[in-house]
Amino acid sequence: MHNNQLMGRGTLHGLGVMAYCAAVSQVISHSDQLFGHMDTVLTGAAFLMLLTLSAATVGALIFGKPALLYAEGKKQQAIMLVGYTLGTLAILTILLMVVVAAR
Repeated sequence: MHNNQLMGRGTLHGLGVMAYCAAVSQVISHSDQLFGHMDTVLTGAAFLMLLTLSAATVGALIFGKPALLYAEGKKQQAIMLVGYTLGTLAILTILLMVVVAAR
């Protein structure tokens, strides 16, 4: 994989994480409308299951392809892909914070 391909894939993975976080945020923000107000043990269990699913999904987006590259002996490419993905996430996080602060 060339450097430009790694950068593109890292950017795509970072955007995927952002899109997933936005979708989960929408579900959480509108949970009362979607599911009604529930104050039971099941509510806590559902939230923890969502947290677990989210950690697995984001972990796969960030580390899935780099783990495969590393297993193929392409260690430098794996590290670069993680760096590009985390760099994209850092930039998107900063931009999001600026937008939130400006409101």
